[in-house]
Amino acid sequence: MKKFLIRLFQVGLVASIVGGAVAGWGYKKYVVENPGPEFQHEAILAVIAQESPVYYRDGVTPMGVFFDSEHRSYVPYDRLPEDWVHAIVAAEDGSFWDHPGIDAKHVIRAMWQNVQAGGVVAGGSTLTQQTAKNLFYRPDRSLRSKGVELVDALRLEAHFSKKDILEFYANQFHVSANGRGIGIAARYFFDKTPEALSTKECAFIAGLVKAPSRYNPFIGASEERREEARKKAETRTSYVLRRMVEVGYLSEGRRAEIEAIPLDFRRGSFRYDRSVVLDQVQHRLEEPEFIELFEKAGIDNPSTAGLRIVTTV
Repeated sequence: MKKFLIRLFQVGLVASIVGGAVAGWGYKKYVVENPGPEFQHEAILAVIAQESPVYYRDGVTPMGVFFDSEHRSYVPYDRLPEDWVHAIVAAEDGSFWDHPGIDAKHVIRAMWQNVQAGGVVAGGSTLTQQTAKNLFYRPDRSLRSKGVELVDALRLEAHFSKKDILEFYANQFHVSANGRGIGIAARYFFDKTPEALSTKECAFIAGLVKAPSRYNPFIGASEERREEARKKAETRTSYVLRRMVEVGYLSEGRRAEIEAIPLDFRRGSFRYDRSVVLDQVQHRLEEPEFIELFEKAGIDNPSTAGLRIVTTV
């Protein structure tokens, strides 16, 4: 029995060494040396600039385009408010500055939640993984797609700095059907530049990324619906502020002071050409059946997914 256990240990040790060597070779070859052309800086900026054109029913005559050049407000890292950087890290990925793109603890926790649910309900995604998901199309929430996302996150970490990755994220998250990124969010919700945002406004925009329409006080057919969104926005912002305290970016006393000041939403405008018909297309894409369809396809924002939209007009 003793010899058998020793033999088993030896086999396990050899297997671990061989497995580690293969993994190291794969990392070096496919992550470090050959990540793919899509990981060039210019290619990533091109993805962030992606549009979804809308056509009349002939599929040829353009009606307009969602997220055209005037719907962008690219904000480099050195213009990102420090409070927003702290808020997004605290809310989404407290160990962002320390992990290699994947947080093993979060992955294990997500795996356990998925086992309990009998399907993929949690991903344990880091900000790097979320950036990879936003930049590179992921067709579904299958384990295979999740695996590709993990590899892409490692590639981002291998070829870009943490500041670069956060900059990509800051300019890619969904704000509303006609824009994305912190530059648009600051203008749309508060009629400000990013640099002028208060700490609470930064916390709101950081909390917004999970479900933009849920916390948007400007949409909804009734004042009751808009008021409900405002209440949800305050609740979500309070959560982000508490996380900032937990991570060490904010004192408890300062949090209490900030939370006592209500969010002052002021809808700002940014130049874009719209029409009644294009507005109707936008509203249609925000209806439940389309939202469900896009979620199944791994699309967070149809306006910036590079879709080709053909109407019946």
